[in-house]
Amino acid sequence: MKKLILGAVLGGLTLHIWGVISYMVLPWHNWHLLKFSNEAAVESVIQANVPGNGIYILPNFPQGTDGLSKEEKKELMKQGMEKQEAGPFIFASIRKNGVRPMGTSIALALLGYIGAAGLATWLLLQTTIQTFVKKVWFIKSIALASVLIIVLPNWIWWGFSNGFTLVQFLDIMVGWGLAGAVIAKVTTEKSRDTPEA
Repeated sequence: MKKLILGAVLGGLTLHIWGVISYMVLPWHNWHLLKFSNEAAVESVIQANVPGNGIYILPNFPQGTDGLSKEEKKELMKQGMEKQEAGPFIFASIRKNGVRPMGTSIALALLGYIGAAGLATWLLLQTTIQTFVKKVWFIKSIALASVLIIVLPNWIWWGFSNGFTLVQFLDIMVGWGLAGAVIAKVTTEKSRDTPEA
């Protein structure tokens, strides 16, 4: 239990510190966040056409097709796919009332990191892995799985740019490499109650 708690807290803090460095010190996240040529015009269109906070997609598929025949629905789906492939295509998270306060976001992120590090530590403790290096690679394999499950589909389905996706991949792998080293160290240390051989 001590190793689990230490792995969760210290691993989570390591991820948090890396996050601060990655987002606030290094410039790489900003390289792929592009700016509209006329933000005021885009903001005006959003305010006029977005009813509330949420995830929006353009072009969206037609809604309310319950009364249509199977062939008509198929034709609408085909037209929707053609529009998406022709472009422009937008997948956007819109919050008309702005984002959360920075302090709240930082606290939530830290709790998320601690929870994730705790889960990774628990998974590691279920294994028979003994060496430091193999423990780090085990943790990094969990991070790689999360990239393949979460980051890659955003590139495949929602058109996230190559550069943005690559930065997300590197950010996660470096952060979890550092956290993995901390977790490996915590779970490798012998208990004081264990007699020396």
